[in-house]
Amino acid sequence: MARKIIQITRGYLGNDYVDPNTLTALCDDGTLWDLNNGEWTRLPDIPQDKTPQATNE
Repeated sequence: MARKIIQITRGYLGNDYVDPNTLTALCDDGTLWDLNNGEWTRLPDIPQDKTPQATNE
């Protein structure tokens, strides 16, 4: 099954910095990707809590 983009944003806003040449995409499998200079780079996974509430156990 192919990965599909479900949300996309232009630039990165952090410490009042915006790079209009970068796109960040959230995919349907939960991965995050940056497109910069024509190359997609996967961003690190967002850490998950190990509590029963967070894991639905």
